Amino acid sequence: MTHWFTHAHLATGPYSLNIAFPYTEYWNPVDLVDYQETPEQYWHVSDECDRNEHINGTIAICHLGCGHLMLLVVTGSERGYLWSDCRGSDKGLSPCFTLDGTKGMIFLTWYEAWLDRQLASV
Repeated sequence: MTHWFTHAHLATGPYSLNIAFPYTEYWNPVDLVDYQETPEQYWHVSDECDRNEHINGTIAICHLGCGHLMLLVVTGSERGYLWSDCRGSDKGLSPCFTLDGTKGMIFLTWYEAWLDRQLASV
């Protein structure tokens, strides 16, 4: 499988599971542009951030609302870890942290926490 359709439609450009996810720490170039001072540059950078190349090697496993996605990295040095894709609100891509603040939440940890919350609400 080289393509995954779950979230690729939200952005532009080519996308592949075979290409390594390119980040190891928080990424958001929109933070570097002041909308009030340079709105044209802001929108250009924002559009560039929406390109699918930034989420190569990931599968969306959960929609968090407002265009935010939980991504599972399947290719690259972050393989097995979860990342938040909040590019829909210009918040970039962030690694997920465990409850004790350690970077590198894995799927099982995330899923067990979700199950615990669901069971607690029954």
